[in-house]
Amino acid sequence: MEIVFPEQVVADGRAAMFYFGVTGGERVTLLVPGMADDRRYLDPDFASIRQVLSDPTHKRISQQNKGLNLPGGVVISGDIKRNMTVEAFLPFIYERMEQVQKTGQPFKETVIPVIHDIQLGSITERLDMFLKFLDYSIHERGGKGIISVGDLLQGRNYRNMPNENHWLSAVPIGVQQANVHNMIRPFVEYIKFFKMVDGNHEWNSDWAAQAPNYHANINAMFNEFNRRVPEKERVDFRHFEFIQNNKGEIINAPFGFHQEQGANILFSHMYSQKGSGKGSSSIPVTHLSSWLETTGSTAKPYDILLGAHYHQVEMMATNGRLAAILGSNAGESGYEMARGYASVPMNGLLIFKPDGRIIIEIISEQFMADYKPKNPDLVKAGGVEGYLEKVLVHDAYPIHDGIMKGYEPQKMYKRQLRVSK
Repeated sequence: MEIVFPEQVVADGRAAMFYFGVTGGERVTLLVPGMADDRRYLDPDFASIRQVLSDPTHKRISQQNKGLNLPGGVVISGDIKRNMTVEAFLPFIYERMEQVQKTGQPFKETVIPVIHDIQLGSITERLDMFLKFLDYSIHERGGKGIISVGDLLQGRNYRNMPNENHWLSAVPIGVQQANVHNMIRPFVEYIKFFKMVDGNHEWNSDWAAQAPNYHANINAMFNEFNRRVPEKERVDFRHFEFIQNNKGEIINAPFGFHQEQGANILFSHMYSQKGSGKGSSSIPVTHLSSWLETTGSTAKPYDILLGAHYHQVEMMATNGRLAAILGSNAGESGYEMARGYASVPMNGLLIFKPDGRIIIEIISEQFMADYKPKNPDLVKAGGVEGYLEKVLVHDAYPIHDGIMKGYEPQKMYKRQLRVSK
């Protein structure tokens, strides 16, 4: 079949919005807003334009289901098949840059890795890529802390889960818990914060009947670390389950919050469960932006919304604020294939620059394949593969002082799934 569009980036400047999406890990779709500021329509000095019915601003302002055009632009660089940086220029980012110019006081460069949809215990997991991403983020890029947006575990989220994933020997949730703990443990002493929410693979795993905390061991790990180090070296660990809105009400809802250099970041695995399921034919990131215009109006004025659930890379701007889903470490599943979603393992970094800019770096599975880890625990184990072989085990303990004569240790044969020739 002839490749009609060999270009890696397909851009359109006609839409009154910023949108960035990755298709199949091979191509970027880019929508760039114009430089018109629709908010000036309400300025008395520009009242005459309201009489021009054919004016694009008038149409956007006066019709339902239309988004305002806020002036903006985007700079992208790199190779989406390796790593690419996306630098969106939005009103709140302009304000940050102007602040630095006026005060002469730059921000401190800060890197924050965003993790979600690891789905450890699923045949779609990419544990080597996940470990390398954490290593790259923290040891190569100097990551300050980690934001975790749910589905670290596969859980027991649906009835067919054991039939699909028994090849990994990680069907029990306790095994998944222990494995996730060992993925994160080598990096604890190098970060300042770890903030997390649960996803549907955690809360649907008999959560309603038993209300377990599937990440209790991660909580215990950070508590123990903080207990034995000086206060200035402690990690700010938060597992968000209950929140308070601006009316003072306490709500059991998985929304987390982080503030970095004056920018407010909200993160949740799923912002809307109304018509937002996979297969709804909606662009996933739109659920974040629509939430911002409704329920989100009762919360803090957020600048960045981070979502998950969909194993894709997408970004868009709504009312000058950025909404983003930054990939996953899970590949394509049969559930998604049946609903037309193409999962491509990718990861994302939030990078706050000294001059006020905010850059997102997208990292591909191909880039991570060539990366050599620097974490002492991983290096000591001989690399990622050696570390995984060491920690993906479960001990059986002898209760005797020797096997009786004539007997041998029981052999256990590991089943394997292979691609047929």
